[in-house]
Amino acid sequence: MGLLAQLGAALLHHHDPQGYGELTAAHRSAVDRREAEVERYGVHAVELTAAAMRQWGFPSTMVAPLDQLHDPTSVDGGLLRGAFEVTERLVVKGHRPVPIHRLTCDRVREVDVVPVLTQVRTEAADLRRALEG
Repeated sequence: MGLLAQLGAALLHHHDPQGYGELTAAHRSAVDRREAEVERYGVHAVELTAAAMRQWGFPSTMVAPLDQLHDPTSVDGGLLRGAFEVTERLVVKGHRPVPIHRLTCDRVREVDVVPVLTQVRTEAADLRRALEG
């Protein structure tokens, strides 16, 4: 879902490449970017993804986490929030981590995230070396 959730961002970029490029350059965190998307387009990219997936006939079980992203009591939305948090920890310089248990309705703990972050960083470094060598 984390990858599919980005479909809305691709759609916004496709229809407004310059404006969306400026928006993403100015707003590095996902939360800030979603707020800026709503201000500029009236919808944020995750909401747009959910609407597109509904239109294309995706099952409601796949769309639900997108629709519930901002519901702090939703486990499905929480797991997607957790996925976004892990991504930001990996790619956004200066990101201030949000406690993962708070985002995921206590379904994921910090101790669960550490090996994932380590593995991704290691594999990214290996890939970087392979491409350079």
